[in-house]
Amino acid sequence: MFTSDAAKENVKQLNVSKAGVPDKINPRVLKELSAVIAMPLYHFYYKSLNDGTFPLDWKLGRVSLIFKKGSKQKANNYSPMSPTFMPCKLLEQIIREEIMQHYSQIVNMVL
Repeated sequence: MFTSDAAKENVKQLNVSKAGVPDKINPRVLKELSAVIAMPLYHFYYKSLNDGTFPLDWKLGRVSLIFKKGSKQKANNYSPMSPTFMPCKLLEQIIREEIMQHYSQIVNMVL
């Protein structure tokens, strides 16, 4: 299982140039407060994973259309985008890293 250090490292690695998240929390704020928010995030993630529950807002998608190029009158020139809450993105990264670490251990055992 992941640790509070993993939560802290993931917050530290946030890309501060990303924007447009629905919670309106600037990634720079999270990154600069990583030492302070890592432990509360860890406890929140741990409880959510153990209980199998997540905030309703994390389950809802808010789809926006982003203009790509060409004529603005053509629907094909738009891409759908669904911003995700920053804490949810961090949890996704932690889970992905844990899965990949577990997978690599299995592959190393087989080889």
